[in-house]
Amino acid sequence: MTHSIILNLIASSSLFLALTTTRTEFSDPDLLHRIPTTQPVVAFTFDDGPDPNFTPKILKELAEHHANATFFVIGRKAERYPNLIKMEIANGNEIGNHSYSHPPSWTPASALQEIQLTQERVYNITGSYPTLFRPPMGVVNSGIRRATKQTGLRIILWAWDQDTRDWSGRKASAIAKQVVDHLHPGDIVLFHDGAGNQSNTVTALHTIFPQLEQRHFRVTTVSELLRVTSTKTHE
Repeated sequence: MTHSIILNLIASSSLFLALTTTRTEFSDPDLLHRIPTTQPVVAFTFDDGPDPNFTPKILKELAEHHANATFFVIGRKAERYPNLIKMEIANGNEIGNHSYSHPPSWTPASALQEIQLTQERVYNITGSYPTLFRPPMGVVNSGIRRATKQTGLRIILWAWDQDTRDWSGRKASAIAKQVVDHLHPGDIVLFHDGAGNQSNTVTALHTIFPQLEQRHFRVTTVSELLRVTSTKTHE
């Protein structure tokens, strides 16, 4: 499959989610897009890493702003760059499972294998198993649901208006505007640290954090977001 076809699949999946999750973000207990809260706290997530060029730069931005995030890692990359996984954990961030090889399609058997392989790779590096899973391209089918139930993982997606599409070569200013203009308490924001050249992601974060600090938003991990007391539903 060519790179352009894969990018088109990702774009199509993101569009599908944007069109369908506006009415269902709270209707499926198995899929988490955001949490209902009035507290100014959100979760930043980074997919497809770790990457030796961009993950350290993203970690630096997070640390400088006393923020944490959830990194949904690809198992074979974790295997290749274990020190980056250790850096993420050492800085107070969280590791989630994003499959072993980021396949474009799944069978029930391959879904379980992909998830289990990454669980073991992360455990071998950190001594802990991930508790969260994000399916590649956000595609959830019966095989994914069955495999995550078997492995005790919770499926994490993202708020429908917080897909930054930073993998597509989008300008940093557009990424930052997407996040800042549409952010609500309880949102889960989708970024990438390993989907190609993520320079614009790093630059966007440099713009985003000061603006969120002015609005008193706290940026944390998905698991920490889940511990936030629900006070009011935000649609």
